[in-house]
Amino acid sequence: MTADPFANLLSLEEVSAIEATLLPARDRFSLRLAAYSLRLLQALAADQQLAIAAIEAPQLQTWLQQSPQLAEALKQQGLTVDQSFLNFWTRLLLSAKQPLSQAATTASISLEQLDLATVIDWYRQQFQPDAGLPTA
Repeated sequence: MTADPFANLLSLEEVSAIEATLLPARDRFSLRLAAYSLRLLQALAADQQLAIAAIEAPQLQTWLQQSPQLAEALKQQGLTVDQSFLNFWTRLLLSAKQPLSQAATTASISLEQLDLATVIDWYRQQFQPDAGLPTA
């Protein structure tokens, strides 16, 4: 794996694109979580040569525990990850597979081909307060 998926939660450009959706705060939070989860799931899939849909909790936890990039990122911040947090983080990342899968299906692409723009479009379609309503 060449890029470090643990370097940043999201780039400033990604955060700006998400904020520009003007979705309600809870939906923007969900979108940020989906975007970050997509980055990690794509990295794991590429690293382990797996389909994202096939990734399950044990594989994700093992990958997180054995990642030298994660260990270095945590060390630089003076943090450690205990089993309780690892379990929580795993559930959080895997829960994002559902909306990501729906976004990929809507776009007629695989999860591996999914990008932030497509995820944002899907979230807008799903959660925009006036999405699909005719204007007066």
